[in-house]
Amino acid sequence: MRRLATLSVLVFSFSAMFTAASHAQTVDDLYREGVSARNAGEFEKASDYLRRALALEPENSDALVQLGFAELALDRRDKARISFEKALNVAPDYQDARLGLALVAFREFDLATAERLALRVREAQPDNAEAQALLGRISQARAALGKPETSRNNKTERVAGLVAEADELRGAGRLPEAEELFRRALALRPDDVDVMVRLAGVLVGLGRIDEARILYEEVVDRAPGYLDARIGLARIALRQQRYADAEAGFRDVLVVEPGNVDALVGLGDTLRALRRQKEARAAFLSASELAPDDAAVRARLEAAPAYAWRLDLGGEYSMLTDGRPDWTDNTLTLTRIFSDDTSAALSVRTVNRGAGTDIQIGARLDRRLSEGLSLYGAFAATPEADVLPRTSFAVGAVLSAASYTRSLSGVTFDMEAKHDRYSDLDVTTFGLGAAYRLSETVGIYGRWIHAGGAGVDVDGYLARLDVSPADRLTGFIGYSDAPEIAVGSFVDVQTFFTGWAYDFSDELTLRTSFAYERRQAFDRSTIGLGISYRY
Repeated sequence: MRRLATLSVLVFSFSAMFTAASHAQTVDDLYREGVSARNAGEFEKASDYLRRALALEPENSDALVQLGFAELALDRRDKARISFEKALNVAPDYQDARLGLALVAFREFDLATAERLALRVREAQPDNAEAQALLGRISQARAALGKPETSRNNKTERVAGLVAEADELRGAGRLPEAEELFRRALALRPDDVDVMVRLAGVLVGLGRIDEARILYEEVVDRAPGYLDARIGLARIALRQQRYADAEAGFRDVLVVEPGNVDALVGLGDTLRALRRQKEARAAFLSASELAPDDAAVRARLEAAPAYAWRLDLGGEYSMLTDGRPDWTDNTLTLTRIFSDDTSAALSVRTVNRGAGTDIQIGARLDRRLSEGLSLYGAFAATPEADVLPRTSFAVGAVLSAASYTRSLSGVTFDMEAKHDRYSDLDVTTFGLGAAYRLSETVGIYGRWIHAGGAGVDVDGYLARLDVSPADRLTGFIGYSDAPEIAVGSFVDVQTFFTGWAYDFSDELTLRTSFAYERRQAFDRSTIGLGISYRY
């Protein structure tokens, strides 16, 4: 008997659910991603992550403040003001929100309001360096109102004035205006490497990476010892997933200046992306010793570790009606996680259907091409196959709609095409699914399934409800009506299924599942157990 059976649908459904559950983004996940994007100058991305976090928890004052600063960086002052005001409504003593309102007022040249708010922040937090710096800029702005233009006749003074003004605009997030002033300064003094580096930083913030890289490279050619330019090039390499170049760049800087915090953090980010967790943590700890109050360094140390390997063990035991023999299905999978973007897996599966045991060897490669798009390819072979296909090829994609349009925030699409070759039959299966997070704890998933072979085309579907009632506990319940191939013909099978996964730690997850199938010839009840270990 040859089967594309409901087992394949269930295995895919279970693995898809547990994969989705393990990657489901909580408020804390979205907040951390938003802060990281903001620190990297990716303000649109930061705004998207933080708005998704607030959709799940509207009164999260930290997310409101971070969103305010991201919107301010994009010069969306009204939206920034609304976020800061909401944060103060939730937490009246949140001084960062008050400082954000002061920055909004300063940008709008309302110096009196900016000063009043900044003074309140300084009164509550006498050591707040940002409030003190803002008060200094307010004093400079007031002094500049009466300063005669003749003081700028000297070229050096004019360049210094343009750079100072551009720095203020950059600090306030007004990047296009800062770019214009830096370019004016560079036109007056084309060889000024300081201005080039500042301009390159603005271009990175604007997402114009290639232009920034050219500027950094020109600075390195002119002044090989200019470390900020080398750090800029290394960060661009990291952003472009050129990890070897990034690591070499940061290490070159640390040879010259071992205590460079920016280089240590960049090196840690690179090593973490490469899953070299111990080395990454050592770099972050070194940075923390040099800058103990740096929030970005602290966040990296508090983040969950990134593992290089994952071992998955799973088994299913099925009981059939009408006196038929029991079935077993066991799988061992070892996954090597090379970076945040690339992983490869090898698996061994044993299937017993009463008449004999099939042993299948499989491999899979996953590659993330961008923030919102991942692809994968898989191959499996079963020598002397009795139940399983002799060969199986599959390609698929996962697309996060939120990376392309805010209107579909929380929606993820997945697609798969698969071709199975049996001894007397070829079967091609297509699947298209969509998942939507209704809230932080509830999501829904639906999938259309089309199978063709032996001159017959049939369709099926799967629907599932995903829940996360606790931080480490996830579950699902669903129903499918999908085709099975048996002895060269398609059989309709209806399946009810459910399952749970519990994370005992960051390293260890236990899974259990149950499924009940109804078909014409017999019914089938399946109990599944699995464990994942990350190291």
